[in-house]
Amino acid sequence: MSHLHTLKQISQTLNAENDLKRMLDNVLHTLLAELDFSSGWIFLIDQMGNHTLYAASGIPPGLSRKNCTPLKEGGCWCKNQFLHGTLERAVNMIECQRLERAIERGWGETNGITHHATVPIYAGEEPLGILNVAHPQKHHYAQDELELLELIALQIGTAIKRVELVAFEAEQAELNERQRLSQDLHDSVNQLLFSVNMTLQGMAIRTKDEEMKEKMSDVSKLVSAALGELRAIIRGHSGEELEAGLAQAVEQYSRLIGISVRLLLPTEVDWPAKTELATYRIIQEALNNCKKHAGVKEATISLTKAQGEWLLTISDQGEGFETNHVSRRQGLDSIRKRAKELGGQALLISAPGSGTTWEIRFPDKKGEKE
Repeated sequence: MSHLHTLKQISQTLNAENDLKRMLDNVLHTLLAELDFSSGWIFLIDQMGNHTLYAASGIPPGLSRKNCTPLKEGGCWCKNQFLHGTLERAVNMIECQRLERAIERGWGETNGITHHATVPIYAGEEPLGILNVAHPQKHHYAQDELELLELIALQIGTAIKRVELVAFEAEQAELNERQRLSQDLHDSVNQLLFSVNMTLQGMAIRTKDEEMKEKMSDVSKLVSAALGELRAIIRGHSGEELEAGLAQAVEQYSRLIGISVRLLLPTEVDWPAKTELATYRIIQEALNNCKKHAGVKEATISLTKAQGEWLLTISDQGEGFETNHVSRRQGLDSIRKRAKELGGQALLISAPGSGTTWEIRFPDKKGEKE
């Protein structure tokens, strides 16, 4: 009965949240409160083998130093087993390399924790990450404890995919709304401004009053400029902006939002259309964040390729921020999601007063069909 109660509490916690990081934070706290564990952490691991610490609770000083750097950096046996496909069930991790490093390098107390249970997180056949839990008095976890942790990990994996699906549906709804708005603007305001401009030009030709002719000409120029801005907005919302190439689209968008951009892009990039669009959307989101949060109006964007992998770098010299507060910043999850869609990963580098840099790495898919 106690296991059923625990699974119910876990299920309720997972279903109460659609933000991935908050959901994993909450479920980890619930798990530790329901079961006999004092510490836990959750890694999500991308297709390139890079892990991200999404949740941590009750972490001893030796692992929590410098914002949990010992957990965020480096490898360990449980991650290696996961990447090699040999971590298929919950296991007793007799030795933990991260704990060993903390002790050897004098990083701080481990509060008596020497062992932990490691549980792979799957959604169907798709490996997503690792759940680790520990207690200072426990050196071995019974089979029924490991089986319960496996059930919980399955719940977590299913919930992760649910959150991703909710985010995808919201993005599709936003895209559809943008396209509808673009069509409405084209059919109404665009046509109205065009008609006004034609009328002004016709009146300027017919009038003999030179002063009036000059004023009409000035107004016509303003209407033409407004038409140009409107058409840029329409292209930006309808997906047509890449017809002239990625570089020109980025330059046009940066001018539209008032950001000066230094572009270091190849003259030609032979990508599938969906790759080019996803890359452009990443750049748009990063530039939006620069405008809203950085406190500067300049950014640098570079794109390079080496050993079959692209590296997109977007940086500014603005205010910067603490990256452990990423769940509170708009657009960051969207960038990571788009990088994942490209089969790659996004690394955020920032600190207060040190600007912000995104490094997005993804495989070269030249020649692949849509």
